[in-house]
Amino acid sequence: MNRSQFAHRKSSVFSVGSLAALTVAGAAVLGLGVPAAASPEPTAKQGAGSAGSTARSTTRDAGAGAARKKAKTTAKGVARRRAAAAHLTVLSYNVCGGSCKNHLTVEAWARRMERHLTENDADVILFQELCRGQFDALRRTLSGRYEGRWAGTVGDNEGCGKQWGAGADATSNRRGFGLATFVRGSGSIVAERVWWLPNHGTNEPRALHCVDAEPRGRRVRVCNTHLDWHDDTQQVQAEFVARLVSPWAAHIPVVLGGDLNAEPDERSMALFYDHSGGRGVFQEVDETDRTYFGERCAATAARCRSGEGTDGPKKLDYIFLSRRHFTGVVGDAVVEKDVSDHALLRGRATWRNLPPRADFSWHPSRAS
Repeated sequence: MNRSQFAHRKSSVFSVGSLAALTVAGAAVLGLGVPAAASPEPTAKQGAGSAGSTARSTTRDAGAGAARKKAKTTAKGVARRRAAAAHLTVLSYNVCGGSCKNHLTVEAWARRMERHLTENDADVILFQELCRGQFDALRRTLSGRYEGRWAGTVGDNEGCGKQWGAGADATSNRRGFGLATFVRGSGSIVAERVWWLPNHGTNEPRALHCVDAEPRGRRVRVCNTHLDWHDDTQQVQAEFVARLVSPWAAHIPVVLGGDLNAEPDERSMALFYDHSGGRGVFQEVDETDRTYFGERCAATAARCRSGEGTDGPKKLDYIFLSRRHFTGVVGDAVVEKDVSDHALLRGRATWRNLPPRADFSWHPSRAS
């Protein structure tokens, strides 16, 4: 899905006109903002008393008009908040912090990420290949609006120190490299866990970073990872992640995102997709875009293990959501050559209306 199509879907998903009108109508029934009856102009026969009465009536009219305007504004605000809360918007970005040459200052980079969050009204953003200096700079920029968590995987990345070290809060962190997750709302993250992934030989350490968070008041478990690019290690790590997160999806809302270093039709990805030969429990945000179905799926299919390229023509980055808890997925990729060799992946889904019961322990025992 291209950028204009995503923007169109965004506006249609967040359409609030009908709800606002309904709310205003309800306010009118309750007597809030109901127009007052017009008073006749004073005449010579009415005298001063009538003129005073008319003045008071005019004042009441003005007050009623202000009340109507306030009620309408309030109703629109409530409608927007309700519409936004019905959806979850997630971004995922491998920002190539430790190796790509970047001409942005760390402050300019943080402002760019802030702009992505604002323009997409995002609830969550997942970062891979992030330097600690970038994380600290963005955390300062988003203070009071988003909660950030860091999971370092490499403590001494020379590229991070050279390019982004100035942004780090502590000198000892200048070369830190890893994963990070930001969630809308100060204090929105209520729990956090990190698992080290199985590895072969001297490959780069990899981790799965999960947080339980409440963007817009609805709790969700959000997991972020970056799997190895060696085929054998990638398969083992994908199996580890799938065994861990899939059982959660039977009980609680789960988002799994990041750079998985495999294309949609590869063997390891069948562990996550719940269709087209997959045996997982997840849907992916860009699986409904027929532009990228190619020969993998029939043009009439509703879903396909496919999507817009995020590393050149290859789709290596994903945002999966538990099928049981979300519907109406949509996504696209945005290329920024001055930021990364990967595209920014944007996704949105609608919450399903399920009973508000869920066990968010790391070993859940009952379904929501």
